[in-house]
Amino acid sequence: GSNKIVQKRTNRFIKLDKGMARLLGYYVSEGWSRTRKRESLIGFGFGKDEENKCREVQELAKEAFDLDTKIISHKSRKSHQVVGYSKIVAIFFEMLCGKYAENKRIPAEIFSSPDEIKIELLTGLFLGDGSNKEKMRISYDSVSYSLVSQVKMLLVSLGIMSSVKVCTHGNSKWHDSYKLRISGKQLFYFNKIFKDFKANISQQDFYRNDTFIDENYIYFPIQN
Repeated sequence: GSNKIVQKRTNRFIKLDKGMARLLGYYVSEGWSRTRKRESLIGFGFGKDEENKCREVQELAKEAFDLDTKIISHKSRKSHQVVGYSKIVAIFFEMLCGKYAENKRIPAEIFSSPDEIKIELLTGLFLGDGSNKEKMRISYDSVSYSLVSQVKMLLVSLGIMSSVKVCTHGNSKWHDSYKLRISGKQLFYFNKIFKDFKANISQQDFYRNDTFIDENYIYFPIQN
């Protein structure tokens, strides 16, 4: 009478390819895990209009781990969960990327990977918790300063500069949050290398952010 998905054996070695990198990005932004004696699972949470992202995560999990997953829709919460039952996969993500929002991190292996791997992880991360609704701005929010700093470092390694703003809350029970922003001319290069998450760019003659990078230096504008 159980409706759980039957667990399968998982490969001992997992290749860090573009699909795996994007799945890691999705987990850092939207993933969660539970490891218990009776039930272990991994899940990804999405909004009511993000069924396409649910299906993409299902395909990526199947390809990387041969993991069958199901989509659970919550009408009252207006959200979807992609859930897979596998203790080893749950532990894999916990060990690499952490557990709970304040402890999430980008795996160290990503920083020494080719640019295409970095781009795919960041794409999954931005598709999860990023925002491109504002004109001439991309933002990413997290309660983890360490994670936002890692995102900033990865972007720098790709030649993209960003800024970080601290957002404090009046309620002492809430964590401070950190907003990473990409704006100005940086967005043109961002849109050139990121195919599945684009900035909303408007044409104008002047852009506030004129920071750029060459092989040797990072150049910042000087303010009076």
